Amino acid sequence: SPMRVDTFSQGLVLLLGSALIEHGVLSVEVTMEVVQAVAVRMCDTEDIRVTAAGASVLKAAIHLSKHNAQRGNGSPSNPSPRSKSAGTDPKAVAWKRVLETVIRSTASSSCLASIRRLLCYQSKSFLESIGQNRRDTEEDPRAAVHPAEAVVQPAELAAAQLEGSEFGGRTRGMLDYAVSLLALTVQYYPATSAKIMTARLWQPLCRQLSYGGFGELSPLGIVAP
Repeated sequence: SPMRVDTFSQGLVLLLGSALIEHGVLSVEVTMEVVQAVAVRMCDTEDIRVTAAGASVLKAAIHLSKHNAQRGNGSPSNPSPRSKSAGTDPKAVAWKRVLETVIRSTASSSCLASIRRLLCYQSKSFLESIGQNRRDTEEDPRAAVHPAEAVVQPAELAAAQLEGSEFGGRTRGMLDYAVSLLALTVQYYPATSAKIMTARLWQPLCRQLSYGGFGELSPLGIVAP
């Protein structure tokens, strides 16, 4: 049977993959394999730290593939699986396929559901403190209750702070990559905007921030380049 990899190791491997992609170390073929594997893992995992790390890989892949795809013909700002022209640089075409794969994966229902679980995250101690006052307002067991609807003490609200990713010192928050990934997906392929908007992501994110998740969304994530 395959060896089970603990959550910390999964996250560490994903962050390593993100760094390798950002520095252009991987070939287009390997990058495609990484993107496909990460997209599957993000949908399978129940641990939001793995989801966040996976989002960092897809975000890095979007940047690199967009840059390299611009060497080919066509419109890189509006990629299409069938938009190949004669005489296009084969490498640019391959990178364009990577870009399209990232965009399709991010806009898939399963990936958006995984990202929504990340944006809805609340610490276990906070959910227990709410008890019977907690209501599922968006058909999601992880949805947060508005502060006005829960009778909790300030110390209990502090317990809602997002837990650290345990990956060592970080320059970005755990929500940054997911938010940036969504923004880039819409920027490079506007046709995905309708589906992302109907995925009910933003209200849970605002609730998350109101409970202390602001510590996991840095200015880099807010501007979402």
